[in-house]
Amino acid sequence: MSAPAQNPISSDDLPPVQPPSAGFLVQLFLIPGIIVAIIVVVWMLFVWLATPDSDPQKYVEGIGRNTDDAWQKAEYLAEMLRNDRGNQLKGDAQLAGKLAELLNESIDAGLMDDRSINLRVYLSSALGQFNTPEGLPALLKAASTSREPSELPVRRSALDAIGMLVANLQSAGDQTAEAELPDREKLFSTLFDASRDHEPVIRLRAAYVLGIVGDKRATSPLVKMLDDPYPDVSYNAATALARRGDPRAIDTLLEMLDPKQSKAIEKEDPAMQAEKRSIILVNGLRAIGQLADADPSADLSRVEPAVDRLRDSSLPLEVRDAAMAAHEKLQKRQQPAAR
Repeated sequence: MSAPAQNPISSDDLPPVQPPSAGFLVQLFLIPGIIVAIIVVVWMLFVWLATPDSDPQKYVEGIGRNTDDAWQKAEYLAEMLRNDRGNQLKGDAQLAGKLAELLNESIDAGLMDDRSINLRVYLSSALGQFNTPEGLPALLKAASTSREPSELPVRRSALDAIGMLVANLQSAGDQTAEAELPDREKLFSTLFDASRDHEPVIRLRAAYVLGIVGDKRATSPLVKMLDDPYPDVSYNAATALARRGDPRAIDTLLEMLDPKQSKAIEKEDPAMQAEKRSIILVNGLRAIGQLADADPSADLSRVEPAVDRLRDSSLPLEVRDAAMAAHEKLQKRQQPAAR
C-alpha cells in the first residue's frame, strides 16, 4: 500500500519574511562587540599592572631608595638580565658597576632581615649575568662575608654568580678576559677558603667554580675535595678534574657510576632518589668522556666495565644514552690511528 500523498507547502502558507530591524542588528553585533572590547581592555589593564617596568634604570633607582620592595626590583632586574638574549644589558659596564655599588652598600649596612638578605641574593644573581667583570669584587665580598648564619644564602648566590660571570667572560670570545679579571688573587683566596668551609653547600659551589676557572692553582684544592665527606662535593670535584684531564678523578668517578650510590642519595626524599641517581650517573658518564678527550693517554680500563654495565642496564634512557656515548669514546681510543 502506498503512503498517502502529502500536500506541498505553498509559499502562501509561510509567514512573511521581515528584514532585520536596526535594533536587532545592534543587539546581534554591537552589544557583543562592546562586551568583548571591555574584556580586552580589562585584560590589557591587568597585564599592564602586573608586568614589571622594562627600564633597568628605574629598577636601579628603586633599589637605591631602599624601599621595602627593593629586593623585588633586584629580582626583576636579575630576570631581565637572564632573558637578555641579545646581550644588550649584559655588556653594560656602567649598569654592572652601579649594581656592584648597591651590593657593597647592602653588605656594609649589615642588616640581617629577610628583605635585606633577599636584596643581596638577587643583586648577586643579577651581577652573575653580565659578561663584563665590574661586579666581581662585590661578588667576592658577598661570597666571603659570613657574620651570621642568615647570610648563607647570600654566600651561595654570590658563588653561583662568580661561576656564571667567569663562564660568561670565557664564552664572550675574549681569550684574555679571564686573565684580566680584577682582584684575581682575591678570587683564588676566596675560592680556596670556600673549598674548606664548614658548610657543604659552600664547598659544593667552590668545587664547581674551581672547575670553571682555568688556572692550574685550582687543581690542588680540587684534589683535596675528592676526599670530602659530602658526596656531592667530591663528585663535583671529580667532574672538574676530569675536564682538566686529571686521572686522579677516576676512583670517585667509579663511585659515581655505581647505581646504588647509597651515600649520595640516602638523605634525599624517597620521591627524588631515582632522579638524583640518574643525574649522578649521567654526570659521571659525561665526565668519563671529558677525561678521555682531555687526556688521550689516561688509563681508563677500570671504568670500561662500569660503563658497559650501565649501557646494557634497564636504567632510564638518558643514562643508557650517556653510557653509549662514553662507550663509543672509549672504543675510539682503542682503535689504532690511521696511517
